[in-house]
Amino acid sequence: MKRKLEGLLISKIPFKERDLIGKILLRNGKCISVIFHGGRGGGTKKKSSVLELGFMMSIDLQWSRGGSDLYRAKEWNPIWTHQHIRNHTKAFYLLCFYCEVMGLISFEENLHDSDDDGELQGLFRVVSNALFYCEKELGQKSFDIHKHLLLFLSKLLLEQGVFPRMESCRVCGNFLNQFDTLSLISERGGFACERCQRGGRLGKELWTFMGQSTKTRYQEFEYQFDSLIPTETMTSALLHYFYFQFQLSAQTFKSLSLLI
Repeated sequence: MKRKLEGLLISKIPFKERDLIGKILLRNGKCISVIFHGGRGGGTKKKSSVLELGFMMSIDLQWSRGGSDLYRAKEWNPIWTHQHIRNHTKAFYLLCFYCEVMGLISFEENLHDSDDDGELQGLFRVVSNALFYCEKELGQKSFDIHKHLLLFLSKLLLEQGVFPRMESCRVCGNFLNQFDTLSLISERGGFACERCQRGGRLGKELWTFMGQSTKTRYQEFEYQFDSLIPTETMTSALLHYFYFQFQLSAQTFKSLSLLI
């Protein structure tokens, strides 16, 4: 059984008086559920808890027999923590949304099985980069919630192999770079030109934004919105595409109504 692990805390539930049950997204992109005895802090020494959503933790587990879905932490320490996110309301809601997404689309890890092909590592890479990028921009006081949400969804769709087709119209086949107005059609898995789709037009900015996201590393990404189309409209369109690809809905996420 693997006992020394690192991962992001993506959910936590109070258990008994001072314990926590947390879900950890491991570096391989899979999740485990861990009980942290005393994880809520308190006690006679009034210890504070270091278990907060989005914290990167190093965990040493107790040995357990196979067949159990709940592991027990022996020791744990934070490797990376956020300070700006926890003090910024919208950024914290964004963190909660990221965690909800990861909790829904990741698979459970069996630590007694050493066979891991690493196919899901991209999930961890996307969300860890998203949190680090968010914390960095908050420190620089340049936080744009729609840019962060659009970039997270773009990178996630790319990693999961359901990124929209970008080259040509999904209806007529004409190259999209010759049109000024495009639409994102979830059912067809890509963009349509202005001749083929009359409703939900997005201009060309979302197409340009997503194209840049495929060529630029997370930490190097820069983008200045200049379209007349509101960023809220672009975010709504990409969220709808995300829901369709993963068979989800806005009601699936508790944090989303607080976010946008």
